[in-house]
Formats: sequence, C-alpha cells, structure tokens
Amino acid sequence: MFKPMKASDLRKCLPRLRQRFPIIQNFDDNLPTDDLDRFIRFMAKKQHITESEARAEVEDFLYLESLHRELDHS
Repeated sequence: MFKPMKASDLRKCLPRLRQRFPIIQNFDDNLPTDDLDRFIRFMAKKQHITESEARAEVEDFLYLESLHRELDHS
C-alpha cells in the first residue's frame, strides 16, 4: 500500500535530496529536515522562490521518493 513520505523521512533520502536540490549541499548541519514547513521555508529562501513553489517542488520530490521506497519494498 502506498504511504506518502513525511518530513522525518527527509534525512533518510538526503543524498538524493542534495542531488535534486544542489543548492543545499553546503548546508549539511543547518538543514531543517525535522520539520517539513521549516524545510520548505528554507528551500524557498535559498532558491529565491515563493513558499508555494518550494512546497510544490518538495512535495513532488517526496512523492517520487515514496514511489521509489515502495518499489524497493515490493
């Protein structure tokens, strides 16, 4: 059964997260991966986009990661 990923899963997929969003590679210690809203605000600020745009990008990433996880566990 499909289970969407949540903020706590961000740290688990950090290598692919860095690949998808190269701008975060220099912020290892400061990434707010424990709170999805904080992470989205962080991404919006670093990419100079709106929070809505950042949310869409992060949600797309999490959706694809959850599909990847489902394939690995099937």
